[in-house]
Amino acid sequence: EEFVAEVSRRTGQTVQIVSGKEEARLSGLGVICGMPDAEGVMGDLGGGSLELMALEKGALGPSATLPLGPLRLAPAGLGKRTVREVVDQALSGVKWLTQYRGRTFFPVGGAWRAFARVHMEQTDYPLHVIHEYRIPGREARDMAEMLSHQSVKSLEKIIGLSRRRLETLPTGLIVLERLLGILQPKWVRFSAFGLREGFFFSNLPEHEQQRDPLIAHAEDERARWRRFELMPEEIHDWISPLFADETPTEARLRHAACLLSDIAWAEHPDYRADQALLRILRMPVPGIDHKERALLALALMWRYKSGLRGAEASMALNLIEDDWAAVAQRVGTSLRLAYNLSGGAPGLLTQTTLRRDRATITLVVPPHLRNQLGDVTERRLAAVAEAFDVKPAIVFADEAPAARSAR
Repeated sequence: EEFVAEVSRRTGQTVQIVSGKEEARLSGLGVICGMPDAEGVMGDLGGGSLELMALEKGALGPSATLPLGPLRLAPAGLGKRTVREVVDQALSGVKWLTQYRGRTFFPVGGAWRAFARVHMEQTDYPLHVIHEYRIPGREARDMAEMLSHQSVKSLEKIIGLSRRRLETLPTGLIVLERLLGILQPKWVRFSAFGLREGFFFSNLPEHEQQRDPLIAHAEDERARWRRFELMPEEIHDWISPLFADETPTEARLRHAACLLSDIAWAEHPDYRADQALLRILRMPVPGIDHKERALLALALMWRYKSGLRGAEASMALNLIEDDWAAVAQRVGTSLRLAYNLSGGAPGLLTQTTLRRDRATITLVVPPHLRNQLGDVTERRLAAVAEAFDVKPAIVFADEAPAARSAR
């Protein structure tokens, strides 16, 4: 109360003290903001408390707040009990936890983000992005249990952790290990979004809350980086006939790729492809896991360059399966063709048509654009056809149905 009174005196602002129950609600909303499909249990470990919230595919379930923060679990305040005994007793009072056994656990909070960084270092994971980093549940529990027994001096050898974080990490890992023992999750899925993001999310109107966070983010980026008058929606609709058999996930990522398709235009031409890849890999974007991030990054690299080269491209390829690497190539080469054919001007793409069948990808061009096609367009069309493992062809609308094969 004294602290709140002093803040109010100095700033003239009203200070709202958040209850444990409200903190759990806001942290749960933060996870949903960044992971709309979240289903399982969120745990937000702060210095003084642990908030737990059940997540039901975008909705909030039962919650609990427990005095299990590392500052409260300091040895001086435990008496004769061990930290594990105190944690086990507190968790045993949350009866609904066992109903969510086997589902995903979503850790929030600095101590548990530090654990994710440790796991990345220990496993040589190539992409150091905490949001959507995933560890199999059993593996996470085993490592948490092992590290909880390490001294601060031993933990100091781990790169990237501050001394302050190291001092509370072992206690935070005891809480994590005991909680995972109850939940037995298949996956531990880290969220960089928590109470702060949940607070802002709770103040959005419902129609904004329902937006796809990836697409919303991509639209904002498009507004910042857009160079041409050509709208991403025109590109999206023009290439769509090539992707009639895509999955909903692939369709969503293609939509995002179209929105972000000119993100590196301000870079030197020799580095646009590399910068596009790195920007997507490192961008603080919600609503996308690491595999989806890699696909999107590779697609944008293909958009700027006819081939993948370099250590970063190899790293991104290692995050996805071959079939998704093929999707990235198809999306990227299609975007590359669209920008070449249109020159970035609106209305030109809609005068032409792309068609795809089992053997051929055909570009249908009206007579008045006949002389605007060149070798570059034919090469870009051939690259698209190669990505789909078919032949390219160009047809002029005034010609007989027989196609003129592109070189």
